[in-house]
Amino acid sequence: MGLCNHLLIVLQKDTTASTLTWLFYELARKPRIFNKLRTEILTTIGLFNSPTYNDLKNMKYLKNTISETLRLYPTVPFNVRYTLRPSSLPQGGVGPFRDPESKQRPIGVLPGTVVAYSTFLLHRNPALYPAASPTFAPVDTFSPERWENWIPRPWQFIPFSGGPRICLGQNFALTEVGYTVARILQRFSHIELAASSNATTRESCPGEAISASGVDPLSLVITECRKEICGSYSRGLRWHDSVIYNNSILSEKVGIR
Repeated sequence: MGLCNHLLIVLQKDTTASTLTWLFYELARKPRIFNKLRTEILTTIGLFNSPTYNDLKNMKYLKNTISETLRLYPTVPFNVRYTLRPSSLPQGGVGPFRDPESKQRPIGVLPGTVVAYSTFLLHRNPALYPAASPTFAPVDTFSPERWENWIPRPWQFIPFSGGPRICLGQNFALTEVGYTVARILQRFSHIELAASSNATTRESCPGEAISASGVDPLSLVITECRKEICGSYSRGLRWHDSVIYNNSILSEKVGIR
């Protein structure tokens, strides 16, 4: 049992870190979503309380934000399976020469065949979604609101795979991500991408001026609530925080492992 628990922890470590990285990257680019998510968190658990499992389950926008992150940035972007017995795939068959419908026919799959699929491409396939509209953002846009009125069909959303081989650590990973996001947003009132020479786009809040300079997705500037704090995250190595208390500056360096 101890070995099994250790194996589960190893399996979920990097995948959870990847999900958190992409989630905070999108929050830094979209202050409207950050503010909406933080409002829900503070309304539910306040500034200092630790969230319970029920708190995490009841925060709908937090769950939608995590689901949207896993939709656009699945931690396993592609996977493979081996057939154990004769089977078939619903499309891709060969028909009469130049028959436009030939690829829509089933295709046989022999035992021992390697079948590869891409979760990344599946989650971004426009044919599987409603048409873009004022209430449903384009499929390549980060929009937690899409989950308010949209439920994916079976096998349309599979960040943890599915069926008998579904990820055993799914609930643990979702709880871990939700808890981490809630605790960080309790403490920090603002997060943005730091200026650099690498240009990208960022969604603005009403009345907010956007700098013409680009931003580096590997560098973040974070402002903590109740005190001024400037922290920069540089290429996964360390935080460098300059905390201002009564006009006195205390510099702290904390290594990240």
